[in-house]
Amino acid sequence: MNKETYIVDVNNKYKFKAYKDDTIANVMRYQNKLFDHEIHVVSDYYLDYINKDNNNNNLYVLDIGGHIGSYGIPTSEKCKKVYIFEPQLDLFNFITENINLNNRNNVEVINIALGTHEHNIFMSKPPEYINNFKHEINVDKFKNYGASKMTVSPDLTTDKTSVKVFPLDKLFNNFIENKIAIIKIDVEGAEKYVFYGAREIIFLHKPIIIFEDITKHHLDDETEKLIEKEMPDNFKEFNFIKFCLMSGYKYLIKINYSNGFLLTENQYLILFPFISSYYKFIKKSNNYKNIDIIFYLFVDKNNKNKRIKEL
Repeated sequence: MNKETYIVDVNNKYKFKAYKDDTIANVMRYQNKLFDHEIHVVSDYYLDYINKDNNNNNLYVLDIGGHIGSYGIPTSEKCKKVYIFEPQLDLFNFITENINLNNRNNVEVINIALGTHEHNIFMSKPPEYINNFKHEINVDKFKNYGASKMTVSPDLTTDKTSVKVFPLDKLFNNFIENKIAIIKIDVEGAEKYVFYGAREIIFLHKPIIIFEDITKHHLDDETEKLIEKEMPDNFKEFNFIKFCLMSGYKYLIKINYSNGFLLTENQYLILFPFISSYYKFIKKSNNYKNIDIIFYLFVDKNNKNKRIKEL
């Protein structure tokens, strides 16, 4: 059955084709601004900050979990190229169309998932929400297509076609001459697997990393056990804070905010490899007056006692 689609116009600047019952697309239509606007403010300023002498010539951004392209496509205006990774075929097709709708020739979308090692996986059915806005959108329920999760069980899926999973380090193992400035990760519980599979890239490029709180979402137990069973033994000792410290990261920003629509509260964490006047700008910026911004510093004492404290 063909599902009804429409095009969301955001602030007369960006256009995104999506399913009519797509939660995130409707949030953008309702608010007339990009979804997760707060992380756009962070990444835009960061790209401007490090771009003073680069002139966009060698800055790359990786958008892992692209949905319909509402992060990667606008961000492409401030860097040389954006790679968007989206495992769901329908969303991959939307991103392809949305790249053309927005006349962006420096965005490439790749139809795979990212993780720890090469294997196949399925994507779960998207969660549904009752539509309390029927006077505006004539659908019974909204679906959050961006919240589908990895699963090993075809019974939990809409599409019985499996998707390929690759570690980021294998895909970008020769990506040395160009600077990966930002990695955005929104993969509904699989964040730790993406981090593990991108260890070398992160250590080499030290991008800022924008990701959903890894404690908020989890894959189902069966999927986690199967994935971790096939992974190298050293993953069992993978510690997030230790990994950050060993990779040269000391600073963390936590952003709490409500998007004021069907979804309630979001929380993003942003890792920085250095501290500078950039933080003072964020702390004082009017762009953040309605957002709860918390600054943290990783502290490592002889690799034994690890704690996080507010700056």
